[in-house]
Amino acid sequence: MTRYLLAFDTSSDDIVLSVACLARSAQPELVAAQRLAAARAANTQLLPLIEETLQQAQISRDQLAAIAVGVTLGSYTGVRIGLATAKGIAGGLNIPLYGLATDPDQLQPQHLLDCFASARAQQSGDPSTVVPQYQQLSYAEEAERDQYPQRYEAPCYAQQASPAVPVLTATPCAAVTPSGDASKAPLILGIETSCDETAAAVMAGRELRSNVIASQVVFHTRFGGVVPEIASRKHTEAIVATVDEALRQAQVTLPELTAIAVTDRPGLIGALVVGQAYAKGLAWALQIPLYGINHLEGHLYSCVIEPTAAEAAAQHDSIPDLPVAYVALIVSGGHTMLLHAPRPFYYETLGETLDDAAGEAFDKVAKVLGLGYPGGPILSKLAQSGDARAIDFPRAMLHSKDYDFSLSGLKTAVITYIREREGREGESVQSCHIPDIAASFQQAIIDVQVAKAVRAVQETGVKHFILAGGVAANTALRSALTSALAAVGVTVLTSPLTYCGDNAAMIARAAVARLESGDSCDTALLAWDADAASTGSLDTRS
Repeated sequence: MTRYLLAFDTSSDDIVLSVACLARSAQPELVAAQRLAAARAANTQLLPLIEETLQQAQISRDQLAAIAVGVTLGSYTGVRIGLATAKGIAGGLNIPLYGLATDPDQLQPQHLLDCFASARAQQSGDPSTVVPQYQQLSYAEEAERDQYPQRYEAPCYAQQASPAVPVLTATPCAAVTPSGDASKAPLILGIETSCDETAAAVMAGRELRSNVIASQVVFHTRFGGVVPEIASRKHTEAIVATVDEALRQAQVTLPELTAIAVTDRPGLIGALVVGQAYAKGLAWALQIPLYGINHLEGHLYSCVIEPTAAEAAAQHDSIPDLPVAYVALIVSGGHTMLLHAPRPFYYETLGETLDDAAGEAFDKVAKVLGLGYPGGPILSKLAQSGDARAIDFPRAMLHSKDYDFSLSGLKTAVITYIREREGREGESVQSCHIPDIAASFQQAIIDVQVAKAVRAVQETGVKHFILAGGVAANTALRSALTSALAAVGVTVLTSPLTYCGDNAAMIARAAVARLESGDSCDTALLAWDADAASTGSLDTRS
């Protein structure tokens, strides 16, 4: 069978594509070429162009023997989309991937083949090792270099360089059962890259087989928050190793997968497109369905993931599925919202933050106090030894007649309180009683969220309430909501602590729920020209 090379470059406003015949003793022979104007459209146009070109040349996926992709930067996002797609295709077809050091002034189909010769001689073909050739720092690193130039002097900076292979953490999952009913269940690969966690998980039906996360916290901590450019770079580096580890732990091979589910909105767009482009390339190569899952819906379904053995021992009860009707509070670093679900997969937004999200407010206050990043867990721990009524911080919109939130005023009040004490002679942040500040700040947030939650369940008449998102790990918030809602006859369901933060298990679990529902899965099915979106309400009302 004749074997072919598929090469493409997405670093410019055009997609440049070549298909060449590979002979053992000769240079690749160009058999098909394309150049398509696709400014800011590589994610929607690349796979359709590949499919069209191969069909016109009467070449099947199985005839591809290697993938090559441009990694020299023009458009940072464009290059990452091309590289992530290439990694997915190469992984799905189990063929080598090579990075091409293209010349922006010579971007033509034949130039890709000329670059391939040297790339094949110098590279291993392992998709996980191919990374973009960055020519400048992110804006956050440039600002840091201006302030602390010594950090970027050789060899100091070289020692700080981030590894291409990430440090992975995994959730202990149920023992794999390769026979019986579980073996007949659909195998879903979930992928999550909406912010700063590269995550992959495998579910067999509702049974979680693996859940792996490559955290980027170490790269963002010194900046006091997530730097979008760095997040996107790290996803590109980590995606292959993360998926490979999830499959290894699940004892599943790529050809055994039934479908792939990927977060496609909302989130940091540069982060989202890496996960989606990789997932599209992988699904295209494997010829299996790809489902786009709203990140917020994923958080809701984190409540019905089986808890780990440790959490089960701590009496975290699991439920088989979400209630038919409920009100939910989703609180995280990027979202604070109340929604009503009167029936499955139908969502009505009751209210949301008008400015800062709860997790964002926690992080900003922690930064001012010099507590580090992420600030939520640190402040929550300090609050346990503080007096929640010591400082009367404002409770914005507590008595408003809607369900919206506003946290910027509270955040400013806390910062002002700290600054005023710093301004006094002989006082500093360290002289403030930080546990009291933490407890009072936390209580101000909780009071508003609990009051609006109680009113929401009473007005909608539901008997179940869901608390989800990263801030759902806050024990004081969990306790306050559980007590207040129990008093009005409402049961509170929360995510196991392991699945409160961003993870791929929740994305796979949401996809499983849609597949089980039948018609609901069709609305989530992604075409090859699908795109990610930085915004994406769950509201399904017309």
